[in-house]
Amino acid sequence: MDLADDSEVSVFVDVDEADYWRIRPGQPAIVTLDALGRRRVDGSVAEVFPYISRALDQNRTARVKVRLPDAVRAEVLPGMSANVEVVVASRSGVLVLPTPCVVTRMVGKVALVVDGDRLRENRIDVEVSTWEWTAIRSGLAEGDLVAVPPGDVPPPGDVGLTDGMRVVAREE
Repeated sequence: MDLADDSEVSVFVDVDEADYWRIRPGQPAIVTLDALGRRRVDGSVAEVFPYISRALDQNRTARVKVRLPDAVRAEVLPGMSANVEVVVASRSGVLVLPTPCVVTRMVGKVALVVDGDRLRENRIDVEVSTWEWTAIRSGLAEGDLVAVPPGDVPPPGDVGLTDGMRVVAREE
């Protein structure tokens, strides 16, 4: 028999120990539920457990409880999978790129900017990022055309795009 407490809807997530000190109760969290068509639900950190676990092989993680609004109680079932982003910082009025457009090179992070019919590596300074978006502090300007890797490439998105490569730019 499995028992579930349905008095509240919560998600328990393990976060890397490096992020433990950045997470506090009350912080907003965005929960994406695959079973509900990748629906995004606003939640909030309810509890940060005061220990680091070694249960995930060589990883060290901390357990975090994220509370979801009562409005989703009927839709979320115990055992469903969820992806959680805890908002530890936010910025407005900043330039952002899809994270796969940020490539790591020996010199640091770069974006491949379309310059005429060629790609040019621009060294960039990253402010904050998620799996989806990266805020750029410097190295790009609004209106710069940036090469976007094919959609089936996982982050960091380096698919052999190189400085000086010939391209045909098109907006999507």
